[in-house]
Amino acid sequence: MSKIPYNHKAIEKKWREKWEENPVNVQYDENGNKKEKYYCLDMFPYPSGNGLHVGHWRGYVISDVWSRYKLQQGYYIIHPMGWDAFGLPAENYAIKMGVHPEISTAANIKNIKRQINEIAALYDWDREVNTTDPNFYKWTQWIFVKMFKEGLAYEEFGGVKPNPRMAYAQEGVEKAIEFGADFLLAVGGGSSIDTAKAIAHGVANPDWSLEEIWGGEIILTRSTPVGCVLTIAAAGSETSDSAVLTNEETGKKGGISTSLNRPKFAIMNPVLTYTLPKYQIACGIVDIMMHTLERYFIPNTRNQITDEIAEGVLRVVIENGKKGLENPTDYDAMSEIMWAGSLSHNGLTGLGRAKDFSVHKLGHALGAKYDKAHGATLSAVWGSWAEYVYKNDEERFAHYAKKVWGVEEEDVAKAAKEGIRRTVEYFREIHMPTNLKELEIGEVSEEDLRELSMAATLNDTVKLSKIKELTAEDVYQIFRKAAGK
Repeated sequence: MSKIPYNHKAIEKKWREKWEENPVNVQYDENGNKKEKYYCLDMFPYPSGNGLHVGHWRGYVISDVWSRYKLQQGYYIIHPMGWDAFGLPAENYAIKMGVHPEISTAANIKNIKRQINEIAALYDWDREVNTTDPNFYKWTQWIFVKMFKEGLAYEEFGGVKPNPRMAYAQEGVEKAIEFGADFLLAVGGGSSIDTAKAIAHGVANPDWSLEEIWGGEIILTRSTPVGCVLTIAAAGSETSDSAVLTNEETGKKGGISTSLNRPKFAIMNPVLTYTLPKYQIACGIVDIMMHTLERYFIPNTRNQITDEIAEGVLRVVIENGKKGLENPTDYDAMSEIMWAGSLSHNGLTGLGRAKDFSVHKLGHALGAKYDKAHGATLSAVWGSWAEYVYKNDEERFAHYAKKVWGVEEEDVAKAAKEGIRRTVEYFREIHMPTNLKELEIGEVSEEDLRELSMAATLNDTVKLSKIKELTAEDVYQIFRKAAGK
């Protein structure tokens, strides 16, 4: 028995020609009735290279199999192919090859189309799309004009960094004014939302710079509406009346509080947090706890129901924080953390009392100087702050230890210290820094510590802490303790 070698090139060529002469995907059945349409769409390839890769074939084979399955069910298949030819990838390829983009793009499309035809996929080439074709993009421009006239057009402004920068927000103000923005949608966490709030103030007050607004040179009476889509539970900026920016020129980080800072709405879906790194989740947990504790440790202002709300928020965050870190896709745990973040900073846990935020001042000084995550700067100094001030209100710290950590120690001083110890230990358990060494900012000199203390107290013009009035010298001692000196 003789063996005949399989000539795949000849066989495939023969049947491709047969299929082209006798197409199977036709609009009418054998009785002349028009078939029901079925639409199948692939992602168009970028003609920014001279050919396809295996990933393209994987996707195209799957869609082709599905199209042929629907064909067998009696459908007329609308399965277009096209070329996403606009944008930097095609331009960069042309620059690399040293030719005009029109030439390289056309050559790449020709070759890619040849490759696609080799698998005889069920594409309708009568509906071929090329995004660089004027007959195509005139319609995208038409649609944009229609949307613009109806107030539906938008412009993205990405690139927000942690410890959001004032200069970048000011750039956003200028772009928003140029665009004619009348609404801002923040997508992200506290940094994105605070940046959007700042841009909103700048757009509504174009005669004032953000530096002037943040410097208190204007009393805000108007702002542009802001909405937000939350992707990280942390700052609570989605419901708060505050916004914080870092002025890189001065090295200062500070905030403003006004009812105009509150977003008009917040979309909060825990699923949007599933891809967060665990470090960011932990930073968020600390921030939520601090927003609550900064309103909790206020002397001589006991309010039982406010206390119960604050203590409940803390217990929920502590419990579900561990669950969320173990499994970031735990919907229930992440939803509890997200809701707690909003409650911690919307004013509810501070009703009936003042607020302190002295630890935040310390954290802001660290964040501005070393550009570390906000939550990490807070956990790095909280224990040192608490050890420095707790004797001025031991009963409050003991109450906290009992209600939040379940400490049953009768001795008030011991209970207070145990509550501090357990809080610091919890930070350590969730891999948050509990001192400046763990914050990983390198060696901190005495000069640095003095600089930090002056920054936190605005050159010793602001006294921090309600429990114990803290001067720049006191803050220096706290930083010194946090540095292990």
